[in-house]
Amino acid sequence: MITLTELKAYIPIIDSDKDTVLNGFIQAAIADLNRLCNRTFRLGSFIEYFNGYGKSVYLKNTPIISVDAITYYDGSAYVNQFEGDISDHIEITNNEMFFNNRWLRRSRLKVEYTGGYKFLNGTGTVSILQGSIAVTGTGTLFTTEAIAGDYFLIGGERIKIASITNNTNLILSMSVSAGYSDKGYTITTVPEDLRNTFLEMSAFKYLRSGAGKDLLYKISDSTGAGFAPMPDWREVIDYYRVPGI
Repeated sequence: MITLTELKAYIPIIDSDKDTVLNGFIQAAIADLNRLCNRTFRLGSFIEYFNGYGKSVYLKNTPIISVDAITYYDGSAYVNQFEGDISDHIEITNNEMFFNNRWLRRSRLKVEYTGGYKFLNGTGTVSILQGSIAVTGTGTLFTTEAIAGDYFLIGGERIKIASITNNTNLILSMSVSAGYSDKGYTITTVPEDLRNTFLEMSAFKYLRSGAGKDLLYKISDSTGAGFAPMPDWREVIDYYRVPGI
């Protein structure tokens, strides 16, 4: 949900001798925030089961990209809940899926869906002139891997995509501060507040491990000495947390 390059720029660290350790703290921070928020943030395919009846159910792993199947157990097998296109029978608002004009009275309802935030190491490589907004790809798949509004990550920079021309050309919403040649990149939809929390949690784990003495000046108490208390992430956790449903 964040790149190693982003974390190293945030701390900051230039050398690569701690890359393996830092990657471990990134994965630990992701696991912790998933657990604290009772959900999975990264885009994936999920299955959830529901019992009882009602006009809607709550799905955990937002944003909901697509609902791929809704079935129920009839005593011997799972069978389709609806005939025809599922989208004709449901509406989705945030994480709540409504069943159009009906109450479902089913036990063991099974919902298969795709949800979460995109975080994708892009196919191919890109080149960008310093100060430019034009991205030129080699072997890239921009039209299938990204859309306008996604974030484009490269070299520690995070810029929204303004438009996509074709598979090998896209336009950024602002210019890059450095030039890049045949460089790897990442496409993501992770919101800014969530990204900042992943950065802070990863950096804090690094600091608390004892390896991160170079972070003392960035996360320090009011006296500028000693270890800082854990940053307060309650607002972000409360916003993204899914109740036990």
